[in-house]
Amino acid sequence: MQSTQMWPALALAVALHAQTALAQPGLAELERAFWHCDRQAQTGLVDIGTAADCSRSFEALKARKFDGNFTAMLAWWRVNKPNPEPGDESVRRRPSRGARSVNQP
Repeated sequence: MQSTQMWPALALAVALHAQTALAQPGLAELERAFWHCDRQAQTGLVDIGTAADCSRSFEALKARKFDGNFTAMLAWWRVNKPNPEPGDESVRRRPSRGARSVNQP
């Protein structure tokens, strides 16, 4: 009798797993979201909702494409990051940590 009682629970678990799997974006979609967020972060401030969405996209991409390895993801980003077109003023260049402004002694 117990085995027949397990079927509804098993069916529910399978349905929930299928629904979750369908809701997960593919790697290409995660990469597009990542690069969109990367571009937004370079061009200005983002609101709290966008920052949260970008954080979720980042974590999902890191987990699925790089097996959670941040160092591997960083190396991938360095190789694949888009370079701004010459004269593209929409991308602000931030000085690296410890860098001094030209006007500073």
